[in-house]
Amino acid sequence: MKQHLRLGWLIAAMACRLALASNAGSPPPDAFLLDGVVAWVDGVPITLGEVYRDGEREFARLAMQRGMSREEKRLEQQRLFRAVLEERIAQELILAAFKRESAEKGLTFPERAVDQRMEEVIRRRFGGDRRALAEALAKERMTLDEWRHLLRRQMIVEEMRAREISGKVRISPDAMRRYYEEHRAEFEHPGRLLLRRIVLVGPEAERRSEELRDRLYRNEADFAALAREYSAAPDAEEGGLWGWQDPADLAEPLARKLAQARVGGVVRVELGGEWHLVRLEARDRLEFESARPILEARLRREEMERLNRQWIERLKQQFHVQYVEGLPVAE
Repeated sequence: MKQHLRLGWLIAAMACRLALASNAGSPPPDAFLLDGVVAWVDGVPITLGEVYRDGEREFARLAMQRGMSREEKRLEQQRLFRAVLEERIAQELILAAFKRESAEKGLTFPERAVDQRMEEVIRRRFGGDRRALAEALAKERMTLDEWRHLLRRQMIVEEMRAREISGKVRISPDAMRRYYEEHRAEFEHPGRLLLRRIVLVGPEAERRSEELRDRLYRNEADFAALAREYSAAPDAEEGGLWGWQDPADLAEPLARKLAQARVGGVVRVELGGEWHLVRLEARDRLEFESARPILEARLRREEMERLNRQWIERLKQQFHVQYVEGLPVAE
């Protein structure tokens, strides 16, 4: 059911926190004073604050974006809010399905797996330093138990989606070949460079860029996977696929390094206080064999999105979803 987009108070609340974030880094939770329930899923409330926190990086990036009119930015805020809200609703539906299935079959989620994930995150993001983790949690006004609970939720959603969606996706070589031939123009750009990137921001950006570069040199990690996990760029979810770029449009230090790079090489450069790791995927043209990882990722994403929409629609028929009147919902 379509609803009117009466979002003045929502946008004002988000703008207030975004202004704080842009001026003083990430604000404490109590800086976000205006909150309220925006939807219910099987009796579980979803609050405005939860939606904002889920999309905090995207909202902050939008707030700092230049070249948009006030109206364009307002409409983009509404679109982004709807998208983040729908994803939160989808997660709550998946958790409701897990809870029902667990009750019917007497299943439990392995708590040892949660502990292992916690240790992995502490090692990867905090260098194994639990004091650094405690400091980060304190800044977010979050206890260790609350953080563990969030990790557990995330893992359940991941496992359910892997079973119901990603585990069912099959992309054939013929499908990739057809897509390549139908979109050949996307892979031929004389004089241009096809790039992936990881953009790192914050006080630890330089150190983190060195660590990730070393991992890439030692072939310990996949560039696209690292981009999805660490990059602050808008193309992070695409594995950092920046696309075809004209060297003349790139910052001079980056263009100079890329001119000397081999295809498949990674350069590291500091630009405007941000640290960039950029991988050169191709020059001028990307042949089919080299394009296969990009083609497979794109077709997998499209098929997973289709299966996910179908699954969530089925879950919406099984569990009660209620939107608070006047809030934006997916049309």
